[in-house]
Amino acid sequence: ALLWVMVPGDGPDRSAAQVPRPERQPVLRLLRERPIVFVGLGYSICTIAAQEIFFINYALWMESSFALVLGTLGLATVVLGLAEAVGEVLVSAAGDRIGMHRMALSGALLAGVGFAVIPHLNQNLLLALGGIFVVFVLFEMAIVAAIGLFTEVLPQARSVMMSANISAMSLGRLIGALVGGGLYALTHSFGLIGLVTMALMLAGCGLLALLLRTMAAADAAA
Repeated sequence: ALLWVMVPGDGPDRSAAQVPRPERQPVLRLLRERPIVFVGLGYSICTIAAQEIFFINYALWMESSFALVLGTLGLATVVLGLAEAVGEVLVSAAGDRIGMHRMALSGALLAGVGFAVIPHLNQNLLLALGGIFVVFVLFEMAIVAAIGLFTEVLPQARSVMMSANISAMSLGRLIGALVGGGLYALTHSFGLIGLVTMALMLAGCGLLALLLRTMAAADAAA
């Protein structure tokens, strides 16, 4: 009842009833006219799948490598949450100065290398936690900076691009969960998990580089 009273209604404004609505453009036609959109979506699928493959297996690796109890594993999760926050703040603070494309590309590249290095940090818990923190800062930086770039891919239909990107990220998470669980169950090798994760991140870097080059060529021709 309190919400009913406090939240204003969203009914149609009678004074603006005669204002014509903007023309809606079919989503599929928009995507067909600019197929480079799918390259950007491929970047999101690859990077999110890579992160998910690593994320669902790192706790098992830490438990087996350092004989951690549940409480200590919870501390590692806190480290990941802090890393994500730091990555977002870095993009907000330095994105315009450094450039979103540089932050996205360098973040994805360095995070990919870091994913492959972390399995070899199994001799020191603090070093492993520090490595995971740095990698997830770089990863979050790559994802958040790329979102800023994607708004320029379909400037006439940003909502379509953002919705498609969220769907691509969900698909990447699904793929990562399916592949990551099965891969570790078959191999029991976190080192292989790191290599697969790096390969996906590097594939994402290649797609992002192609997207940036295509957008730059289109701007130069305009």
